[in-house]
Amino acid sequence: MRFLSIVLAASTVLVACAGDDGQPGTPGVPGAPGKDGVGTTGPEGPPGSTGPIGATGTTVKGERGETGIVEVLSFDETKVLGTMTANTPTVPATCKTTAYIAGAGESAIVDVDAFVVPLSTIDGVFFLSIGVGTNGGAIASLSNKMFSGLGAGVGIAGTQKVFALTAGTTYVFGTVFEANKSFSSVDAGCSGTATIVKTD
Repeated sequence: MRFLSIVLAASTVLVACAGDDGQPGTPGVPGAPGKDGVGTTGPEGPPGSTGPIGATGTTVKGERGETGIVEVLSFDETKVLGTMTANTPTVPATCKTTAYIAGAGESAIVDVDAFVVPLSTIDGVFFLSIGVGTNGGAIASLSNKMFSGLGAGVGIAGTQKVFALTAGTTYVFGTVFEANKSFSSVDAGCSGTATIVKTD
């Protein structure tokens, strides 16, 4: 009977079951991040040598605009005339513009003024007009004549006109003096402007 009890007890031990799993442990603290693997920046290199200068570009003259002022010619002088001969148109050398070669579609707006002071009072008339010369030819009056009596001791006149120009023609504009009597002058002066405009 004692032997059997031992065997039974031993059997009981052999058939005992394993216990339940325990709770999981607390996670450990993360480790510190490692250092970056980028090295330090090296010193700045010396500047490179200056490159060669580039070639000069070509200059191209632009086309004129469709309309507008192209050029202004002018004169303004005194002591231009010492004597006047009756009924003889005269253009003093300094009372004219420089030569201008007209382009296509151009006109000239010409404005002239002049005065003359006779040495002594005379009962005469001073005339003024616009003169135009082309291609080196003589300057001829091409406007109406404006006039002023000389009885007051001075004659003053002015006029204006627009001229259509021919392309390729060379023009000179001037002031034409004239009187119906001959006389010597103390002073005479002229001023003029020829504004060249492109109209089409």
